[in-house]
Amino acid sequence: MIDFQNINHLLSDFEPVDLAEVASVKLMDRIDSKYVTSVSDLMPFLSMSQHDFFVQEINGIYLAKYFTVYYDTVENDYYRMHQTKRLNRQKIRVRNYVDTNTAFVEVKNKNNKGRTKKVRVACLPDNEIHLDQFDDFLLDKTIFPTESLSPHVQNTFQRVTLLNKQRTERLTIDFELSFQNRRTGNSSSVPDICIIELKQQGQIPSKAKEMLRTLRIKPQGFSKYCVGCALTDPAIFQNFIKQKIRYINKLNNLK
Repeated sequence: MIDFQNINHLLSDFEPVDLAEVASVKLMDRIDSKYVTSVSDLMPFLSMSQHDFFVQEINGIYLAKYFTVYYDTVENDYYRMHQTKRLNRQKIRVRNYVDTNTAFVEVKNKNNKGRTKKVRVACLPDNEIHLDQFDDFLLDKTIFPTESLSPHVQNTFQRVTLLNKQRTERLTIDFELSFQNRRTGNSSSVPDICIIELKQQGQIPSKAKEMLRTLRIKPQGFSKYCVGCALTDPAIFQNFIKQKIRYINKLNNLK
């Protein structure tokens, strides 16, 4: 079980920053490093981070709620791109920032040098966005035509956002993940794991990496979209994600 009271208590000892200040450190073209660990490891990491990082606070809230819908072709081409480790790959999603009642259509590209670039356009907070409404924005940004894309997997989670005091890197910590597959109707959740993602403008010295090494938390890839697909659709191609799912189940105390 997640001890939200203890998490909030630890976060209250951080110096807070508002959404505008975090947003000013855009890092839209960046290098991402992901770490997957148990929620129990989150507490010592937060304790170690208090003096070197700000915490994002919105109206007195540290834990932000997110709701995301991922789009794919009927053949799951975006999913397969990721699973077959294609060097240049893409994701299309609509992300709702629940606490601020805002939403964006987002296109994320990862290139063969490991850099992630994200572009987005604002939309209405709505669970049933049709991408053809955004053809002008998506026309030269997507690999597949919008008419071939439909909602596939959605997720919800809570996020803590930390900003280092030099404003050169941002950390997001996601937990209490749940998934629903729009095509199979299946649902799944992994409440006892957290995903720590370090976003940097290039390879620079990182205090967060030092702390994670101290806690013996190693970097490893994690795609919420791909994990959500695998957990909610037993028929989908899973050759390259089976080991990841076993590790997640172990962290989540599942058999």
